[in-house]
Amino acid sequence: MKQELKKHARGSKEYRSLDAQQTALKIIANSFYGMLGYPRARWYFKQCAESVTSFGRYYIRQMIEMAKDFGLEAIYGDTDSLFCKLNGKRREDAMRFLKQVNESLPGIIELEFEGFYPRGVFVTKKRYAMIDEEGRMVVKGLEFVRRDWAALAKKTQEEVLRAILKDGSPKKAAELIRKTTRDVLDGRASLDDLVIYTRLKMPIESYRSIGPHVVAAKRLREMGREVEPGMVIAYIE
Repeated sequence: MKQELKKHARGSKEYRSLDAQQTALKIIANSFYGMLGYPRARWYFKQCAESVTSFGRYYIRQMIEMAKDFGLEAIYGDTDSLFCKLNGKRREDAMRFLKQVNESLPGIIELEFEGFYPRGVFVTKKRYAMIDEEGRMVVKGLEFVRRDWAALAKKTQEEVLRAILKDGSPKKAAELIRKTTRDVLDGRASLDDLVIYTRLKMPIESYRSIGPHVVAAKRLREMGREVEPGMVIAYIE
């Protein structure tokens, strides 16, 4: 599937179709892993679920050691990925390392090359942002790509990331944050940009942890509004 994707321009009809198929296959594979680890599932097999994550950890650690021996610096690895700094090495060296890794992996397991990224920001596990050589940002787990954050927070984070990744200017990023903070404190920020939208996943009586969206839902009910699971609650925190 990855090889077929490379034959088409990003954004083309063929590319979008193949990318959707690739995502569907990934979801199916992840779902089956979940069924192996869920005690009430028909295919529950705890040892199989544990072996999946165990093998994943084993091979990532193995690749980190190989990168170190090769002269690369492993800066992040999670689940099925590895990010390395070239540390003066050339791109050709990185591709040789990739080939070396794949020759050491068993069966159909293969480490695929995703790209070269001049800059990146790693916040915590599964939360990072990078920019590729064509100026496209890749963002994972940050508020910028999440739905349950206010528009102002997402917009500010996007501008901050662009200042750091594209412009290479932490100073500009800091000034953007200070300006946004002043706008909020001085009342210049639009209320619409401060609204957070969160979906109710269950009846409000079933929530043990009472989040702000649950509090807002209770107030709506007190006002005579019908509240039920699946509703999107809007509130300002």
